[in-house]
Amino acid sequence: MLKLPRISIVTLSYNQVAFLEETILSVLDQNYPFLEYVIIDGGSTDGSVDVINKYEKHLLYWVSEKDKGQSNAINKGFDRCSGDILNWLNSDDRLTPNALASVAAAVRAAPDAGVWAGCCNIVDAAGNLLETNVPRGLVRNKLASWGFEGHLFQPACYFSRKAWEKYGPLDEELHFCFDLDFYLKVVTDYEFYGVGKIWAEATFHKDAKTQKHMDQMKEEISVVQRRHGFERLVSGNGPSREEIIYGFLRPGLLRAAAVKLYKFGLRNYYNARLKLKGMKLS
Repeated sequence: MLKLPRISIVTLSYNQVAFLEETILSVLDQNYPFLEYVIIDGGSTDGSVDVINKYEKHLLYWVSEKDKGQSNAINKGFDRCSGDILNWLNSDDRLTPNALASVAAAVRAAPDAGVWAGCCNIVDAAGNLLETNVPRGLVRNKLASWGFEGHLFQPACYFSRKAWEKYGPLDEELHFCFDLDFYLKVVTDYEFYGVGKIWAEATFHKDAKTQKHMDQMKEEISVVQRRHGFERLVSGNGPSREEIIYGFLRPGLLRAAAVKLYKFGLRNYYNARLKLKGMKLS
């Protein structure tokens, strides 16, 4: 039997005390025997540090200090890690029960892969399930059409130490699409192995970075596409802003329907869906 891999997870935290403890517990409650867990807090003032202190003895390392952005915080965290398999987890996302055991099984099944990508539930702030995202288009030309032909949800995406040492650290000039930039580097040399198991849960809420700054994210997608030689996706043939959102959340929708739904409004769309269940988007 192959030895279980050492898995390193870095959680990024900044003033999200409402979600942070659930995130931490979702990692610690895995009871995975070879886990390194690091928390990099950006100098929170909302009580997050008190939550982190509560679990300090279970952490390899933690710090609360001003950083230069999300990619910088991730790089700082991985500098402290020695795991065979790596991932980062935002403080409003969570691992699902037994996710790390499933990740280890995937690594054993495809030991030569550079990335192992699982499914991710998308929930609202109250924990109501909105969608389940299944990784798709895990080859370079499709991943470049990010959010449309190819996509994976980062909280459910693990990568090898070899891939990180060759293609890391993350580009700290990027603030939204540093993950896509990294994946497009890694996929040139390594297989992306998709797994049909739910490994993570991402929270869709009004203060989420990707929801508040969708225009900036689209601009960075274009920057990364150009950088990797996919000018055709920037020059009018790539997905629109509306298609990016609904590519993330509703990959099965027809393009025209996706645009129409977006123009109706994301909150209205999800409230209409949840109304059937007697719930409302937080």
